[in-house]
Amino acid sequence: MACRSCNADVIWALGPNGKTMPMDAEPDPAGAWELRQIADGLAALFVAPDDRDAGPYYTSHFVTCPFASQHRRSRK
Repeated sequence: MACRSCNADVIWALGPNGKTMPMDAEPDPAGAWELRQIADGLAALFVAPDDRDAGPYYTSHFVTCPFASQHRRSRK
């Protein structure tokens, strides 16, 4: 899929809070997320720097999208 704002390729994964989150489609050695296959698709698991192995790791698209602030919802 592509980001609606910047048209970058993204992968949707279930985040730790139970909501889907966009991940950059290309692995990133500096990324903090591991993607694992689950019954419904993919799950994004945060991996602390000291716990990383060979990867691959991914970056949340909210970090790299130049228009991310337009998609954030206010917390009440």
